[in-house]
Amino acid sequence: MELTLIDILNGFDIWHWWIAAIILGVIEMIIPGVLFLWLGIAAAIVGFMKLAMPDLSWEMQWIAFAILSVISTVAGRIIYKRTSDRLDDHPRLNQRSAQYIGRTLTLIEPVSNKTSRAMVDDSTWAVRCDESLPVGSQVVVKDVDGIILIVAAAELAEQDDAIDMDNDGEG
Repeated sequence: MELTLIDILNGFDIWHWWIAAIILGVIEMIIPGVLFLWLGIAAAIVGFMKLAMPDLSWEMQWIAFAILSVISTVAGRIIYKRTSDRLDDHPRLNQRSAQYIGRTLTLIEPVSNKTSRAMVDDSTWAVRCDESLPVGSQVVVKDVDGIILIVAAAELAEQDDAIDMDNDGEG
């Protein structure tokens, strides 16, 4: 007796769908990407549909699986977007240099060719500054370019902040 693809598909039962759901879940754990999870959920739902409607044809099972896969994937993306916005309460986490924006630092070298070094906690960092400043000058970190801190003299930074606050009050 020869088994054809139609015979195999026609023989799909409740357990086949649930085993497929488990296998897809295991694949999701091995290959992260949050796609196989939604396919596994769709397979489990089709298994429950087959349990509720034992006479469900193999064509309808596979159509239901395809439709449920799309629905669960789209729903999963929507849920992820909503929850990922709430998880972003520390946008600079794991971006050490970006965490220094706004801090006041002290130069340990004079600014030469727009570059210098500043003391940050217990280490030194390369800084870029448009003004020529002597050793010991106070600077404020304005931005970050890779691992180089973009700084401005503390007095200039305070003046810029005051001007920005005045402009905000007018608009």
